[in-house]
Amino acid sequence: MLGSKLIRVFSAAALVSALAFAQEYRGTITGRVLDAQQAAIPGVKIIVTLGSTGARSETTSGSDGSYTIPFLTPGTYKISAEAQGFKRYQRDNFSVGSGERETMDISLEIGQVNESVNVTAEASLLETATASAGQVISGRSVANLPMNGRVALVLAQTSIGVISTSDPKFSRPFDNAGPSGFSMGGAPAQSNEILIDGSPDTTNNLRVAFNPPVDAVDPTLPQSYYLLKVY
Repeated sequence: MLGSKLIRVFSAAALVSALAFAQEYRGTITGRVLDAQQAAIPGVKIIVTLGSTGARSETTSGSDGSYTIPFLTPGTYKISAEAQGFKRYQRDNFSVGSGERETMDISLEIGQVNESVNVTAEASLLETATASAGQVISGRSVANLPMNGRVALVLAQTSIGVISTSDPKFSRPFDNAGPSGFSMGGAPAQSNEILIDGSPDTTNNLRVAFNPPVDAVDPTLPQSYYLLKVY
């Protein structure tokens, strides 16, 4: 029987297929802290909290107001920033995808720390912080889309720029070649790294080592959790 930890892994950020080895599946938030006149504010304490688990990461802005918080588990975060002489900044529902580098500048207003400014904004449609691109397949897709052999990895073949190179009859849970037999972006087939929650799931001959059945995927989690991302 598959344990709850495995179910969590595959529903929350499970499979990352990359064209290069050692692809980092976690995300990064970076940016600058500025005042109303667009001047940099150093020494600002910035905290990001993962909504699903409450896990916190924090940093302090540098002399030029810049900050970076790496190694963030994909998901939806609450971001807060505070400094003496400024109102407390808070932004909810900020999504960080697998392997993505999100840029978010923070604007602080003069005031007391016990006052707060809540910010809501749509995510930018243009990715400017990194040259990598990917597509996310949600748990809802896993629940509703038919898949050969009931292997979640075959859904990678529905992504843009991914072409199947395997025989469909070999896409079964106990097959190593079939589910991982695809080419991405014109690269040779089976030249991808496959990770499960950051851990290698690739054989020496670049096939998938373990194929969790689709029943191990929990489709009830919000779409802010990612099942699969291909680069």
